[in-house]
Amino acid sequence: PPHLKLSVLSASGETKLEVEARSDEQEQGKDKSLEGRFSPPPGTRFRVRVGFDDVSVTEDFIA
Repeated sequence: PPHLKLSVLSASGETKLEVEARSDEQEQGKDKSLEGRFSPPPGTRFRVRVGFDDVSVTEDFIA
């Protein structure tokens, strides 16, 4: 959907990568997928947040 946002954050909450689905003039989605490159060293702790409107979900990961 338009304005769906994917963020990769450091363990301390610093934004490392952020991508957002685009919309056209009619607010219809232009993107069928979100893509970004993030390659932390093994053992790195990071968070992934997916947000849409006023709702977001954040999960912690270890590379």
